[in-house]
Amino acid sequence: MMGTAGMLDALLGFIAYVGAMMVGVRVFSRASPAVVAFALAPVVCLVALAATALQSRGINLWTYLVTYWFLVTGFLMGFGAMYKSLSLRILSDLLEKAGHSDDARQIFTRYLVQDSYQNRLAMMCETEMLAQNADHYTLLTKGRRLASRVRTLQLWFGIQRSG
Repeated sequence: MMGTAGMLDALLGFIAYVGAMMVGVRVFSRASPAVVAFALAPVVCLVALAATALQSRGINLWTYLVTYWFLVTGFLMGFGAMYKSLSLRILSDLLEKAGHSDDARQIFTRYLVQDSYQNRLAMMCETEMLAQNADHYTLLTKGRRLASRVRTLQLWFGIQRSG
């Protein structure tokens, strides 16, 4: 019975997390939605767990944690797909166009050249990972540290190429 209660409490905690995400991405609109999603998950987990504990009834902590994090992980995978999927963005944009149609070259230029390269390079310059000098980019200290850490992890997991 305590296991079932832990699952139900985790489900309620997960529902609170989804609600907090809906509010959080609007309240913290300057932050990346991915950062908001990851920051809220442990906070809501602990708050929901504390609320359950205040009800003075037993809870199976492991059942609660496993269920909550299983649901949150599934949500984050779906949220990430909705947030970053180029395919979904193209489909959504075509839905907004008159006749649900657009020129193939414009789609290619807008999503491959502008979104995939120009916007990413601009973001890396804004976050001081790169510096743009005339017609070339230079890796800055912050970018070098991140690239080094990521490359180390890639080597540990046998990833030869990414992206």
